[in-house]
Amino acid sequence: MEQVIRAIEDVKRAVDIGARAIMIYDEGFLWVLSQMRTDGELPKDILFKLSAHCGHCNPASFKVLEQLGADTINPVRDLQLPMLAALRAAVEIPLDLHTDNPPASGGFIRSYEAPEIARVGSPCHLKTGNSVVPGHGIITSAADGKRMAEQASIVVEMVNKYHPELKQSKVGVSA
Repeated sequence: MEQVIRAIEDVKRAVDIGARAIMIYDEGFLWVLSQMRTDGELPKDILFKLSAHCGHCNPASFKVLEQLGADTINPVRDLQLPMLAALRAAVEIPLDLHTDNPPASGGFIRSYEAPEIARVGSPCHLKTGNSVVPGHGIITSAADGKRMAEQASIVVEMVNKYHPELKQSKVGVSA
């Protein structure tokens, strides 16, 4: 419980410096923070984003996570399109869907599939650019950032080419 309390203090500190979205790695902690938001101990506009590192990949789990207060969910990263569609059908909240991954975590790049990922997963946020770094948690350089932006621009190009009816969120929309 000591670690939960410390994590709560970290969230409060992040809120105090202006953060309005928190990545969550534990379902119980999601529940605690959601209760705090409901009780007014955290801002009503704070968003809770459940990490792919939690390992969720089925519609029943997604429904439970939504009920626990998740505002977005990152499923495991390499799900097939029908699986993503099943997750979409289970919840109302946006999905955070990876279109690539670092080599240390499987190393896939799904740029050509990104338009279909967006179509079946919408509303969703496409997460891209991680394939340019060797693994998660690596400190990135300015050159890495440039390569990440180039990967993101390829995904935007593919979506615009193959599903131009899909619309990108406005700047500032983080849910």
